[in-house]
Amino acid sequence: MHLLSARFDGHNASEVVFLRKIEAFTPSPIKVVNFLSLLNNTKAKHEWFLIYLFAIHAAIQIFYFFSQTEHVFVFLPLNNLLSLFFLLRRMRAFKRWMKSQGFEWSDALEFVDTPEEGIAVRALCQLKEGDVVAKMPKEACLTIKTSGAREIIEDAGLDGHLGLAFAIMYERSLGGDSPWAGYLQLLPHQECLPLVWTLNEVNALLCGTELHQAVQEEKALMYEDWKEDILPLLDLAPSKLKPKFFGIEQYFAAKSLISSRSFSIDDYHGFGMVPLADL
Repeated sequence: MHLLSARFDGHNASEVVFLRKIEAFTPSPIKVVNFLSLLNNTKAKHEWFLIYLFAIHAAIQIFYFFSQTEHVFVFLPLNNLLSLFFLLRRMRAFKRWMKSQGFEWSDALEFVDTPEEGIAVRALCQLKEGDVVAKMPKEACLTIKTSGAREIIEDAGLDGHLGLAFAIMYERSLGGDSPWAGYLQLLPHQECLPLVWTLNEVNALLCGTELHQAVQEEKALMYEDWKEDILPLLDLAPSKLKPKFFGIEQYFAAKSLISSRSFSIDDYHGFGMVPLADL
């Protein structure tokens, strides 16, 4: 029986990782320990925690290199640990961004970010109807009115989802300079919806269903909207708009986010992206 355990004292004594017991080895030269799944069951809240894990990973590999045993502890590739490290960093960045914007949220909420499921918000206890779980300032919501592209959008007469899609593309084009950078870096590039599927995928997966023709028609209309309303704006404001962020693929991606995440805020803001509420 082999038991590998690691305990890290200091910030939080509960941050303990135990690798499950490995049963008596068979003649096979390799035994795989799914290290990443074990990490996901811990509450690693500090970057130092992952630094220790990198050290353990390296030590195990070095130990095997110099040993003569035929049995190996094989952790998942280092890039998986790097992915987890990235997930923890982006979640911390999002929380810092929310605090800087005046967001408030209940201690009953837990933020979870995993490679398999993405980001989600879970309740740690039973919630009653009427409980306030979060407060989001309207000024921090991404809308046509709050976007840095407001003047361009309103001068072009864009509104609704079309205008909001342009606002999302514009803020994405700013990268880290966007006031919503801490929020946008948490979102997927696009949602897996039929409107972002290729025509071959639509034909293969939806043929024979009522959605087949509807999706084809919707994609055609969206293309016309982009060609007639979005594309001409690149010539009107070439110094402010970077063409690679306003292509047809970027437009479809923004529309997919709006279809799955946007909220109707009020009469002034109209539709918009509401950070935290849309996770």
